[in-house]
Amino acid sequence: MGTKVRVAVALAVAAVVGACGDARGQDQQDEWTYAPQARYLQANLPVLEKAYVYCLESPIEGVVECAVREVARIKLAHLTWESDALKKRLEDIALNGMTPPIRYKASLVRAIFDAPALFAAESSADFRTPTQLYLAVARRLESGMLAGK
Repeated sequence: MGTKVRVAVALAVAAVVGACGDARGQDQQDEWTYAPQARYLQANLPVLEKAYVYCLESPIEGVVECAVREVARIKLAHLTWESDALKKRLEDIALNGMTPPIRYKASLVRAIFDAPALFAAESSADFRTPTQLYLAVARRLESGMLAGK
């Protein structure tokens, strides 16, 4: 792995861990402040793809969980972007992830990759908490299934 890629991966891991709140943990109802969704439009997708594939392979549950969420936000900002490596990794986590919540979240994010057009309304939304993000995705999937889309 080249020096530039190592630095990018290290920065992505630091960003993922930093974005997840402090080490004491935070209640899901707390209002966290994340970057606005518009900021994700400026993402360097090839670099982030490599970094998040690496993060999703981490043995640390918190790194994986945060990476899943960040991948969701990036994909929502770039609905036409495809990443076979991330899709494959998300599918593996959805089936074999460390905990049921991580498996569920990975399956929700995988759905964004599988049917991106379904999530057009969420593509510009600013989610302040992970709960808001995952509820929006789950609700969209549910309404899509009920509408027969």
